Amino acid sequence: MVLCNPRDREAAHRAEMEDIATDDPAAVTCLKCRDLLHKLSRESRGR
Repeated sequence: MVLCNPRDREAAHRAEMEDIATDDPAAVTCLKCRDLLHKLSRESRGR
Protein backbone atom coordinates (compact mmCIF):
# COMPACT_ATOMS: atom_id res chain seq x y z
CA MET A 1 0.00 0.00 0.00
CA VAL A 2 0.95 3.62 -0.20
CA LEU A 3 2.64 4.65 3.04
CA CYS A 4 1.20 8.17 3.28
CA ASN A 5 -2.37 7.00 2.68
CA PRO A 6 -2.80 3.25 3.23
CA ARG A 7 -6.54 3.45 2.52
CA ASP A 8 -5.92 4.60 -1.06
CA ARG A 9 -6.04 1.21 -2.77
CA GLU A 10 -6.24 2.81 -6.22
CA ALA A 11 -2.93 4.65 -5.75
CA ALA A 12 -1.28 1.48 -4.52
CA HIS A 13 -2.64 -0.46 -7.49
CA ARG A 14 -1.45 2.25 -9.92
CA ALA A 15 2.03 2.15 -8.39
CA GLU A 16 2.16 -1.63 -8.80
CA MET A 17 0.85 -1.59 -12.39
CA GLU A 18 3.05 1.29 -13.54
CA ASP A 19 6.05 -0.48 -12.00
CA ILE A 20 6.89 2.46 -9.74
CA ALA A 21 6.26 0.61 -6.46
CA THR A 22 9.49 -0.01 -4.58
CA ASP A 23 10.83 -1.61 -1.42
CA ASP A 24 13.88 0.66 -1.58
CA PRO A 25 13.44 3.58 0.85
CA ALA A 26 16.03 5.63 -1.08
CA ALA A 27 13.84 5.52 -4.20
CA VAL A 28 10.73 6.99 -2.51
CA THR A 29 9.85 10.43 -3.89
CA CYS A 30 6.60 11.28 -2.06
CA LEU A 31 7.43 13.83 0.65
CA LYS A 32 4.81 12.47 3.05
CA CYS A 33 6.03 8.90 2.55
CA ARG A 34 9.67 9.97 3.05
CA ASP A 35 8.73 11.70 6.31
CA LEU A 36 6.89 8.60 7.52
CA LEU A 37 9.80 6.32 6.55
CA HIS A 38 12.20 8.58 8.44
CA LYS A 39 9.94 8.58 11.50
CA LEU A 40 9.57 4.78 11.39
CA SER A 41 13.32 4.25 11.07
CA ARG A 42 13.98 6.55 14.06
CA GLU A 43 11.43 4.66 16.15
CA SER A 44 12.89 1.28 15.23
CA ARG A 45 16.42 2.44 16.09
CA GLY A 46 15.21 3.78 19.42
CA ARG A 47 13.97 0.40 20.61
